[in-house]
Amino acid sequence: MFASSTIQKRCLFRVTDGADTQRCHLPPQCTDPLVRDAIFAQSRLPEALARFLSEMDRKLDLILAHIQKDDLEKEFPYEGYIVQLGGDGITLECPQPLAPDDQLEIVIVLEEYPIKIASCIAQIQTIDKTPPVNDPRNSVYSAIYSTLRTDDREAIIRCIFQENRRIIREARKTQ
Repeated sequence: MFASSTIQKRCLFRVTDGADTQRCHLPPQCTDPLVRDAIFAQSRLPEALARFLSEMDRKLDLILAHIQKDDLEKEFPYEGYIVQLGGDGITLECPQPLAPDDQLEIVIVLEEYPIKIASCIAQIQTIDKTPPVNDPRNSVYSAIYSTLRTDDREAIIRCIFQENRRIIREARKTQ
């Protein structure tokens, strides 16, 4: 059993022939700011040069994120929203008609800038009767992962915990 959270994350997807379908190659994601800072902190470069290179790296990540976003939108023709995100499956809201057992290759946009994504192949299990959150014309589908890389599962679980921490902080502020 994995963690899950009610969430609002944009996703892009396409219908595939099955779990053994060759997944598209996703370009490497942008450098985590903490990793970037640690790399430059451990370097033997003068501090001013390390700060300059770190800032250039950050700017290049933003440019690459924009390019990657455009490429993903070309590769994945459909857009939807993940309204429930878990380590073992998702709830997807979208306008496209889908059926149980449909296999989807999905790219979940965990963060827009710098872009952080997780990709998977998921199988539609059920058409939910719950009303859509974003658009009344959408349908809501539950799906389980058929294929999910360990790194993507870890990124999803990190995202869930960050969202849950945000909800707890907001609840404390209102008390």
